[in-house]
Amino acid sequence: MNRETNILSAKMAVKLKVDCLMGCLPECIEPTMKILEGTGIEFFPYIGKIVGHACQLRGSIEEITKQGKQAEKKGVDGVDLLAYRYDGNVDHLMSAAISSLRVPVIEPSAAVPTKQGDDNSLFSAFSRPAGCFVIVL
Repeated sequence: MNRETNILSAKMAVKLKVDCLMGCLPECIEPTMKILEGTGIEFFPYIGKIVGHACQLRGSIEEITKQGKQAEKKGVDGVDLLAYRYDGNVDHLMSAAISSLRVPVIEPSAAVPTKQGDDNSLFSAFSRPAGCFVIVL
């Protein structure tokens, strides 16, 4: 994923008249918001350092929540938190993000064990009505 593919995806979301665009590199939030302006498309960018493919989440919990607050100030509808691909303490990350942000925090996994062999799972906090069209980067 790079800036060019983020911009192309945002343009495609507008063309397809989707309801929601999820996932976008944090450094592409502003240009993506310009593209989505006036369309009514909800926007949930990634927060944290996104590396590789399939996107891995890196950074300290403090850095990730700080980036979430910055995205919130820019006017996003919520944030897409790849907690299930985080290399740190997932439970602490989720708690910190949810408690420190006022916008919705989306954890896109269906059900992901917090650690190998753990019966406790995180579930997606995001659901949409039938017929809703969402583009996920």
